[in-house]
Amino acid sequence: MTVTKPGMDNAGGIKGIAKLAGVSPATVSRVINNRPGVSSELRQAVEQVVRERGLHLDAAARALKSRKTYRLAVITPRQGSVMFANPFFTEILCGISDVTEQAGYDLMIVTSATPQTLYEVNRNRSCDGVLFVGFRKNVPEPQSLKGSTVPGVPLPRPCPRAKLPS
Repeated sequence: MTVTKPGMDNAGGIKGIAKLAGVSPATVSRVINNRPGVSSELRQAVEQVVRERGLHLDAAARALKSRKTYRLAVITPRQGSVMFANPFFTEILCGISDVTEQAGYDLMIVTSATPQTLYEVNRNRSCDGVLFVGFRKNVPEPQSLKGSTVPGVPLPRPCPRAKLPS
């Protein structure tokens, strides 16, 4: 994990924070990643140094080092105005959002997806997983990710004749 401040030298990295807070770099890493095993005193000392120095987490550096973006994508071929007007989609999105937030992931929503969109998600590794919503047989299925390193899961569509409780 890299901690940076615009225009700063390497003194703001984990080792620099550890030195200023009087703790080990491992302790700083645990605090930054919100891991257990750090006393409240030490946690406060590290957080104070980070606050006083105006430092922030460098998400790009974190993703490069861990090979994880901590981002999941919901991909749909439909336009946003169509999907967000659909109560089925908004309910699914609320449930997905609740779970991803608890797991420490961000949620990326991609509307009007094309086969090129799916190719770019795979090539750029812009997320750690994909949830496909609203794909039909006549729309290019998530076949574009076959052989991909990005796992994908299709979500079921509502039955058009089903009566949803109000």
